[in-house]
Amino acid sequence: METLKELGNKLHGDKRERMGKMWGHRRCNQDPALLLSYLIIKHNIKITPNQVTYIFVLLSVAASILIFFSGFWLKIISIFLLWICLVLDGVDGDLARYYNNFSLKGLYVDGVYHLIVPALFLFALAYNISQSSLLNPDLILLAGFFGGLSWTLLKSNGQLPFHLCCKYYLKKPTIWKVKNNEVSESIVNEKILKHGLIRKVLSIRFQIRQFFIAMIIIVLSLIIEKIFFVSPELYPLTSYVIVIYGAFLTLHLVEEVLKAISYVEKVIARLGKDYIKDDQHDRL
Repeated sequence: METLKELGNKLHGDKRERMGKMWGHRRCNQDPALLLSYLIIKHNIKITPNQVTYIFVLLSVAASILIFFSGFWLKIISIFLLWICLVLDGVDGDLARYYNNFSLKGLYVDGVYHLIVPALFLFALAYNISQSSLLNPDLILLAGFFGGLSWTLLKSNGQLPFHLCCKYYLKKPTIWKVKNNEVSESIVNEKILKHGLIRKVLSIRFQIRQFFIAMIIIVLSLIIEKIFFVSPELYPLTSYVIVIYGAFLTLHLVEEVLKAISYVEKVIARLGKDYIKDDQHDRL
């Protein structure tokens, strides 16, 4: 049996650098997931990666529904359960890699989780708070609805080129007028992005849209209200947090769609070319 450090190098060695760039993800999500995976493996607990996936998906849906009910502590407990689900989301992958037990069904259920739960959480929170807040309830509900919808579309937008490539491009690659020599992959000038400071500033929006960061922001908002505001049950701070965050997600979605329109053909052509190359290599 490997040590905890050896297990981490074995399971996370290829993605630690990438995960380390996401605020708090490694220390708060990845490391606890690795520890839990280590204990499961060490004590030979009989649980499959898919079973872990089913557990955290059901738990996350239940936690999101719990948000619909009023009460400071219910919200804190619900968000804590959602954090547990984020940790378990790492455990299923760890177990799959360790035991070489991969499942397309598990990947599908995991994908559904990422599309549904953040949106359900934000809308449930917006609905609950709109019932008590002095801010316009329709504004809060709209922010929750469009913010949640944008969250889902932002997640699926990155996978859409793969879907289009498999469903359309690979069947008849010759009928699509795709320019493989396109240079621009973004409406943002690459020369500007090379400037370290500006690149870091622009990358903040990708950090803020992460589900974990959203939960931290909302928890801090609820705690600040509880400690410093006279009537925390009216959600004087969290109401504005939801409206601003919902608007941010919506605008970020618009930005991502406009960028994708400018380079999606090149991405699909590259995916198709790589697939055909791999297929030809496998046939040799």
